[in-house]
Amino acid sequence: MNVPTTKPYFPPEDIEEILKGMEEILSSGRFIKGRFLSAFEEEFARFVGARYAIATSSGTAALELVYRYFDVKGKEVITPTNTFIATSNAVLFAGGRPVLADMDADTLCLDVADVEKRVTPQTCGVVLVHMVGFITPQIEKIRSLCKERNLFFVEDASHAHGASYNGIKAGTWGDAAVFSCLATKVMTTGGVGGVITTNTENLALFARSLRFHGEDKTRGIQDRIGNNWMLSEPQALIGYVQTKRLSEIVEKRMAIAKRYDEVFGEISRLKIFSLPGGATCGYYKYPLLLQAPLVRSNIIKALEENGVATGGSYWPPCHLQPVYKKEFGYKEGDFPIAEDILSRVVTLPIYAGMTDEEIAYVIDAVKRSIVITNPR
Repeated sequence: MNVPTTKPYFPPEDIEEILKGMEEILSSGRFIKGRFLSAFEEEFARFVGARYAIATSSGTAALELVYRYFDVKGKEVITPTNTFIATSNAVLFAGGRPVLADMDADTLCLDVADVEKRVTPQTCGVVLVHMVGFITPQIEKIRSLCKERNLFFVEDASHAHGASYNGIKAGTWGDAAVFSCLATKVMTTGGVGGVITTNTENLALFARSLRFHGEDKTRGIQDRIGNNWMLSEPQALIGYVQTKRLSEIVEKRMAIAKRYDEVFGEISRLKIFSLPGGATCGYYKYPLLLQAPLVRSNIIKALEENGVATGGSYWPPCHLQPVYKKEFGYKEGDFPIAEDILSRVVTLPIYAGMTDEEIAYVIDAVKRSIVITNPR
């Protein structure tokens, strides 16, 4: 059996709705800025609980739009080292300087104490990534720190569609949030795409202007320097249908994670990352922390030889990527917690359409990989 790391979830009725919508798009000839874009944005905003949702061509474009709104040019923005490099690269695209911070070993998210010590007079904001879909219990402290220091607070919720903590959903904790709708995420817009959520009207207007070459209200009149960061109608259609299905997707993924937790939580050489009480998580990835003497590369090799694909865990982290070592002078030892934890994390297959047989096969493969690589 071969089990992929992830797979988008499209029940037959959703495929039928998408095909019907595609027929409408093709017949109308309207491929951008049509009714499906509006429908997707309205449905996503409703689901998250934000006043505004602005769809974009990618999560990276959404990040840059938000950074440009907060005018990071010549300033510092604190971002985690354990994330996909787009989180901090977009700061560079907007003219700012990313300042990396270390992670909390138990939540995989930013450590508030490490964030606080990296704040300088040049700092203008903090970006919290909800790693694998977890909203850290430290989020209140991070938000309070930003308020006290007059910093913007942005959620990179690329992993966190449908996630919540204490009844508050990802996408409504900060001044703005950014979601990625890449094909591998909890939900997709059909390959690539992104969404900004916010309760700030000026930010929403700014983002809608910049995503279409800086046009505000009059077609053909550019009021500011923008770019082509539009989401097409076919993508918006898929995003709209996926958003309506999102609660079910999250529920199914949480059920699979619970089965994993029940088994792997009893294995001494493995550590699970428990979901805090009162939280929901779409589990963009299911992470396992390997304890000595298990070696990450050996476990991954054994799993893949048994047909079980493993996902990335952001190893190496941003500060050990060759380009950041060259550009910013980062080196091994700069972020010890991220270096230790990420070098021992393996992520397992998880997706809403996963069968009981596939789940059982993955569990058995993990057990076998431990025996194969570290026989007693």
